[in-house]
Amino acid sequence: MSTANQNERLKSWIPSAISGRKPLDALMLLVFAVSTAHVAGVWSDITPHPRVIYVAADGSNWYDGSRPDRAVKTVQFAADRARPGNEIVILPGVYHERVHLRHGGTAASPITIRAQQPGTVTITGEAPPAVTANWRWKPEGQGIYSAQVDYPVYRLRWDQRALFRVIYGGLEKFRELVARPHAMPAFYYESPRLYVFLGQEQNPNTIQLRTHRQVPVPREWGEFKSAQIWCEADHVRLESLQLDFGIGCGVLLWNATHVTVSNCSIRGSTFGIDGTRGLKPSVGLTVENCLYHNFPQAEWRQGWLNWQEVYASYPSSSLLASQDDQAVVRNNLVVHAGDALRITTRSDRPVRHGALIQQNLLAAGTDDAIEFDGAARNITLSHNLVYNFHQNLGLSPVLDGPVLITDNLFLHPAAELNGSQLKLISNQGPTGPAIRNVAVSGNTFVGNWLYWTDGCPFENVAIIGNTFAVQHLRSRTWPSGVESRGNRYVQLPNGEYPNPGRESQWFQTGNNQSAANTGKAWSLPHPGPRWLDPWRHECTRSALKGLMKAVLQ
Repeated sequence: MSTANQNERLKSWIPSAISGRKPLDALMLLVFAVSTAHVAGVWSDITPHPRVIYVAADGSNWYDGSRPDRAVKTVQFAADRARPGNEIVILPGVYHERVHLRHGGTAASPITIRAQQPGTVTITGEAPPAVTANWRWKPEGQGIYSAQVDYPVYRLRWDQRALFRVIYGGLEKFRELVARPHAMPAFYYESPRLYVFLGQEQNPNTIQLRTHRQVPVPREWGEFKSAQIWCEADHVRLESLQLDFGIGCGVLLWNATHVTVSNCSIRGSTFGIDGTRGLKPSVGLTVENCLYHNFPQAEWRQGWLNWQEVYASYPSSSLLASQDDQAVVRNNLVVHAGDALRITTRSDRPVRHGALIQQNLLAAGTDDAIEFDGAARNITLSHNLVYNFHQNLGLSPVLDGPVLITDNLFLHPAAELNGSQLKLISNQGPTGPAIRNVAVSGNTFVGNWLYWTDGCPFENVAIIGNTFAVQHLRSRTWPSGVESRGNRYVQLPNGEYPNPGRESQWFQTGNNQSAANTGKAWSLPHPGPRWLDPWRHECTRSALKGLMKAVLQ
């Protein structure tokens, strides 16, 4: 029956239905009838099902989402109704929700969730402003204030900057850290009170802090079972979104396969994307042109905290944790992180294609730029730029391989964050498992130490045709069991040396000599979201300030 016919029948039914009724009964019947007619009209367009479902912050879930002026109000409402081949198009705005994707598309007809205008949509787990506005602050001396809060606080932000979270050592350790010269904003939570230090002259009563809504407490290993987008659906594409305050993850893959995360920005979570959960392998994950940051994490390490103190509270802070087959990680930008990328593969399932990690820019990190461990089967790392990380490559340990590391640049300013170029450890020393089937060829390394090992054994590990320019070049000898040939070694001054991010001589790799000789600059095809200018945003500008702009196409 058409909507018009439905409405006509309702109009003819109303007078007879209310005749003889009491006034209140008649009014209630009239409201019901009009509401029913309105709903019938609103949802009439559901058949046929709209290919595009629009979402707007000022929309209504009474609408069908078939046009921008009939947009639904929440991403979750649209996701629950999406079918294979649908696009969920989100209009500019801030959406205070956590999205759970329970059903997806097909290989030929994925479900796509994207911003109508790239970079203008934020999906956030932030608490309403009234939560922090209602905190009543009490001075505790030493520039510290405390307030009673209703639930545990794991992340806190002030003016786009995350506050350092003190996890270990209690209130005494917190007081000791903020009493140091150059102390930066920090917080400590001990139920039911939250302790905050913003600086000796800053009072939180006059400042709007931002935090998250309540999330489940972390599990035994400190993992948060929370995400901004919880995906347990196959064949889903997420495009051009900003994800904030996910706490555990921006995107959590839970028994989900063939998911693409593209052109997105993620902050306020331990992992940008986590593909290591669930029983079903997250095969076919693609992560491209994304930004992850925990600004200003690298600055905590520069002049205030030592490595152990930062690592104790932020051992991860990663764009990606991935351990399954057919992963593609390319053209991403990671700044102010811990382990920027954590890559391996499962040991209990066949691996056909492994992972391709290509053309990423990783800058200003407090632990490993790229960490490989576990099976790590069939992984290729090529044409990436790592700038100013504590460690470059954590082969710790690669149990199966093969891992091919070729044509990458690892550049580190003097007296900055960098430790060693290669981390070759098993955490069990000579009795630990061997690092196996790794080839490091044609790369350029500039920095502090050559390598760090705990004496673990090696099998079929080759380091061939690289340039190593390091300050502490005590020996060109590699550990027993590591094949080394055709490498170039440069002794850098033990004090200052020119910033390699601005020295064109280092922008060449072993297999790119002809380009260097003809004056062509080594460059990356726009890492990070295409809508982001990394030189205009504080978090990216601070991390990349020592790099030549010519590096980014």
